[in-house]
Amino acid sequence: MPRLSDTMTEGVLSRWIKNEGDQVREGAVIAEIDTDKATMDLEAFDEGILEKHLVPEGTTVPIGEPLALTGTATAKPISSTSCRC
Repeated sequence: MPRLSDTMTEGVLSRWIKNEGDQVREGAVIAEIDTDKATMDLEAFDEGILEKHLVPEGTTVPIGEPLALTGTATAKPISSTSCRC
């Protein structure tokens, strides 16, 4: 879970926009996150295949916890503590 605001300590993964198996491009919106202030879009950090959702919709997730895996040679779990939101 990336930190989407200065006061955020956790967020709720409210909705997956991309499904497992979908091709994603870096910067594509893959999910919606409810924060302490607003609902925000979560963007992919890598280009590739969204291989697995690690968190079901409606789950409260602490900052830094992985949300999904993308399938590329350089892919990382989607959990960075910073994002381009």
